[in-house]
Amino acid sequence: MDICREAPAVCSTFYLYYDSVDMLKDDIENAEMYEIVRHTDAVVDVPLEVDMMSFLRDTIAYIRTKQALYYAFLVHEPNADFIAKWKNAIKEHIRKRLRVLGLRPKNTELRLEILAAEAIGIYAFVLTHPHEIDEDDIAHIAIHALQLMEGERQKKTRSAENGAPCFAIHLDHFLGR
Repeated sequence: MDICREAPAVCSTFYLYYDSVDMLKDDIENAEMYEIVRHTDAVVDVPLEVDMMSFLRDTIAYIRTKQALYYAFLVHEPNADFIAKWKNAIKEHIRKRLRVLGLRPKNTELRLEILAAEAIGIYAFVLTHPHEIDEDDIAHIAIHALQLMEGERQKKTRSAENGAPCFAIHLDHFLGR
């Protein structure tokens, strides 16, 4: 889209600050990441069970205050740069939590990637299915996933197929059974 063709009155002002619409998008992405990081850093050292429900409710409420932006960048026209920045912010938040807890799980980067994708998926679901969510259940699922990262819900089991050791979460608990 050529911004000057769409809104000629703002053309000269726009180009005082930006060379392109992509620069504007980058500024919007960076400003939003600053806000979401500021929001989440406030609870990085709070135990999950104590504050995850209010943390998720607050985050969902925050996203709803900027629903048009998040819907546009996550759902309508997924913005790969925005999603990558948000995933990096989520991973850094979890890294901070791990440092506070003194934990160094195996395959940390893979686990971080999985958890960041899960979080983005939760928030995209909230935006696309606003009447189908149960925030308490979402918090329960998120706590369970973070505990997997922290190693609290892992248990050594034997797979039924070959008897080889594997790590598994309590699937029944995860599925709410």
